[in-house]
Amino acid sequence: MGASVATLLVAEWNAPSHALVKKVGFRERMHIYGGRPAGGGDARCLTGLEAYEAVAEALGRSRGYACLPDEPWVCTAVTPWELLIRGVPCVAGDVLYVGRFSFGKAVGEPGQDVTSLSPDGYKERYSTHVLYAMEL
Repeated sequence: MGASVATLLVAEWNAPSHALVKKVGFRERMHIYGGRPAGGGDARCLTGLEAYEAVAEALGRSRGYACLPDEPWVCTAVTPWELLIRGVPCVAGDVLYVGRFSFGKAVGEPGQDVTSLSPDGYKERYSTHVLYAMEL
């Protein structure tokens, strides 16, 4: 069993690369923002069925794509189980995050790099990337 989806992260400003990846068949999936978060706030971590359902719902909104909790600059198509074996999902306010990746605004330790699906919540946001994917 091999990979079924190839993904690429392309910096938002890199127009030539956007044109090239589209030309070879990659399709834009979502924007990924990165930097240092303003903070974590009060979080409640989830377990069991509640954790699975929260991650499954968030992946439904992101069309099945996420960045890995322990490698926030590796973004790909994942299942809820693939995220759950790499990190514990937590909720801070109305934001679900798993490790160093957030399905909403940036959340986490201010000294660590994180990625998110929203440009909000950063003390220092230093990158915006577009996630492209192609089914193999």
